[in-house]
Amino acid sequence: MDQRRTHTPEERARILASIQTLAARQGGVVSRSQAYDAGLTRGEVRSQLRAGRWQRVWSRSLCVHTGAVALPGQHWAAVFEGGDRAMLDGATSLVASGLTGFETTAHRVSVPRGVVPLR
Repeated sequence: MDQRRTHTPEERARILASIQTLAARQGGVVSRSQAYDAGLTRGEVRSQLRAGRWQRVWSRSLCVHTGAVALPGQHWAAVFEGGDRAMLDGATSLVASGLTGFETTAHRVSVPRGVVPLR
């Protein structure tokens, strides 16, 4: 017997709407964990990616549209990739906080000593 979780179209629409709301606050990006916590299954996330409605940013990050990932979304994705205790650091944190007239070429993320981020 197949134990896979399925959603009605109405449930899926509600879940996707909540993910879109969250993504709007995070530059169009959510973590895979956030998508799963909202109620999507791994198969439903794969379906969104395969159908071309979403795109992978990195291994832990999903962009919920297919356009270019805006700078705030890149910052969120960088933090998601660093793990649960990661945070923006250095010039990247200054730019994310509103510093103008300055650009960074890399997104610097710091994690506490002893934490090993995924590669």
